[in-house]
Amino acid sequence: MAKKAILDRLGPGCTFGEISVLTRFQKGKTTAKIVADEDSELYVLEPGWVHDLCMSNTQLARRLYFNIGYKLAQLLKIVGTNIRPSLVELETVKDEHPIKQDGESFKHVKMKKTFGIENEVIAREISGITHRLASGTFYVTPYNLCFVGKVFGLNIRECISLTDVQKMVKYGKRGIQITKSLDHSKAESKSYQFNGFNKRDKIFKYLINLWSQRNPRAVIQ
Repeated sequence: MAKKAILDRLGPGCTFGEISVLTRFQKGKTTAKIVADEDSELYVLEPGWVHDLCMSNTQLARRLYFNIGYKLAQLLKIVGTNIRPSLVELETVKDEHPIKQDGESFKHVKMKKTFGIENEVIAREISGITHRLASGTFYVTPYNLCFVGKVFGLNIRECISLTDVQKMVKYGKRGIQITKSLDHSKAESKSYQFNGFNKRDKIFKYLINLWSQRNPRAVIQ
């Protein structure tokens, strides 16, 4: 009887099933089982749908299959050396933490330049956050809420000005929904859902306080 072994632990925004995509026309047993140790929300992409999408977009196909190959190569390293990240390491990566005021990293400088907020200070950086199927990092500055992530190798970027925010609510166990106005009349609005906050209530309270400072007419619910 084969001995069971844990190959990896997946967190918010992670993907699995890459081998099924590559071997969609072959019959046989799966190479591993995925078991959830807590209530989870999953998005399912049918292999046939992914294949059709790649056939219609060669640039997306190249990025997708490169990312699949890279991930499988990393998994082979883990299996071959019997080393996997510890649960403590994974939790540390996903937790939010204050950013030092001096000596900003190149990543922070690049992020602020992308959104045109070079003069702002990053107050919080929260990794392991998901938005629109993308996994990435949620940044908080005194005046903006920003998200930088990727899905299938494509960049997903959002920057929400706190002065445009109309409403903030909690959803699910670890999600925050932010609604902002799209014009000065506030007749049109758009909602953004961010999920994967390990300390959701704490960061939600922090965002509410920051929002109320920037927008005196903020409606706290």
